[in-house]
Amino acid sequence: MREKLLTSTPGFKYSEALAQETLGGFKTKRFSGYDASGNALWTDGALLVESVYRFKGQSMPVVVFCEVDFEELTDKEKHKLFVGLTRGQVRVDVVMSEASAKQVFK
Repeated sequence: MREKLLTSTPGFKYSEALAQETLGGFKTKRFSGYDASGNALWTDGALLVESVYRFKGQSMPVVVFCEVDFEELTDKEKHKLFVGLTRGQVRVDVVMSEASAKQVFK
């Protein structure tokens, strides 16, 4: 499988997508905390799922940017959109609420 990333705007505490063990038939590779030495721990999986905050500064060939949901396009939301939209090297697909789409395209 070509490397793919699913990234979410709400972050791990509030994301339904990042909590899933499988998505689209693929087992997810998720951040699961830190060990006693401070090293990141990950679940085993083929589909990397990350919050937009944790993936800042990194990139992947294909990114699905999901759970984009806001009522007002604030500077904070613009920043999250910029970070999410610039992670894909070849392709970025965005899954957003209707309310968010109205704000972006008005």
